[in-house]
Amino acid sequence: MTGYKLLQRLGTDYGWPAEVALHHHERENGPGYPKGLKGDQIRPFAKVVGIVGVYDAVTHARPQREPFLPFNAIKEIV
Repeated sequence: MTGYKLLQRLGTDYGWPAEVALHHHERENGPGYPKGLKGDQIRPFAKVVGIVGVYDAVTHARPQREPFLPFNAIKEIV
């Protein structure tokens, strides 16, 4: 939400990047947030940024698990 608000302050030229920042946690079938958008309701760039975020998350270690290898991360996402 912070990125969305910051980008909005930059003016109308930054409207679509602001929406990408806001919706990058939305998921194709609707379980995402903040609005629970589905399919075509989500900007294509927001979908790409969301996938990149998931890839980044699974390829880095977490306290509860080791990082996925890049190939396995892609298999998990697909």
